[in-house]
Amino acid sequence: MALEVLQCGFNGRIVNGYGIYSDPSDRDLLEARKAIDAALLDMTATKWPTEAEYDLAEQA
Repeated sequence: MALEVLQCGFNGRIVNGYGIYSDPSDRDLLEARKAIDAALLDMTATKWPTEAEYDLAEQA
């Protein structure tokens, strides 16, 4: 989702003197940031398997 938002209408974006992309409208970058933040929340809320659990699954 975030990548789609950032790729849409790329012509309006410029790189400032620090190598950072700037979107004069700010809308697309804000929407992308919302999608990234939501994805990060999902990732941190997920109970990821441990290495031991992965090893057991591979042996099964």
